[in-house]
Amino acid sequence: MRLLLLPWWYLRISADGLASQRDIKGEEAETLASIDHNGNMCMLCSKPLPERVDRVYSEFRTDCGHHSSPTGPSKADLTKPIADFLQEVDSSRQSNTNGFCELNFAKSCADAIANKDYSYWPKTFDLKEPRLQAVAKWDARYCHLNGFLSMKVKSLQHDFEGMQAEARHLCATKYSKYGVEKMSFIDMMERAVYDDPAAPTLEDAERLAAWNCAMGDVGCDMAMCAYSFCEQSNGTVGLYDECRGWHPVHGMPF
Repeated sequence: MRLLLLPWWYLRISADGLASQRDIKGEEAETLASIDHNGNMCMLCSKPLPERVDRVYSEFRTDCGHHSSPTGPSKADLTKPIADFLQEVDSSRQSNTNGFCELNFAKSCADAIANKDYSYWPKTFDLKEPRLQAVAKWDARYCHLNGFLSMKVKSLQHDFEGMQAEARHLCATKYSKYGVEKMSFIDMMERAVYDDPAAPTLEDAERLAAWNCAMGDVGCDMAMCAYSFCEQSNGTVGLYDECRGWHPVHGMPF
């Protein structure tokens, strides 16, 4: 779901000559941007939608965005390995941060971790919004190819420690072959192709999951998949109430 952010970030670094223009409008993504309490640009920093919660979330991080600015991250931070600037973080914060927090990019994932509830993240956006139709279809394939629609992953929807352990295991095993320690923000952009109905390929899907490992935690994406999608008997992937038993608070049955 982090790919929702592509248009806004894409237009900014295209201006620096780092990528060729694509036929993508930035206005939709700009509506997902905000300025945080520190005056820095933040993308997807929302709290869960009211109709999707049955508890009070007390954690909303105010210490993120160290690698953002009023206009977003610098070109240098978008092109250098994420692991490099995370290693440069002050030791007092190093164990409590990740790329999502530092870049103010899908910062709601950092808030999900702070609240010890990965389902916080997919509850902050509605994939049935007309403007997100292409994103929803792309994410459905991404989730299916990575195996994030399995009963094992769905069974961990409300088990923060269990989901985190599984996410860390996958990052250390299945996705480690993609060189997680060398991945930059640009690696995600290069594989975000919404206008191709066959995208992503298996390799692209796995590389983008590995990119989430580089950002610090693939658990948010795993929870997004488990909460939002289901594999149906006819071989298609359903979204939300297209799936039998889906509940806006509890997610998918398992």
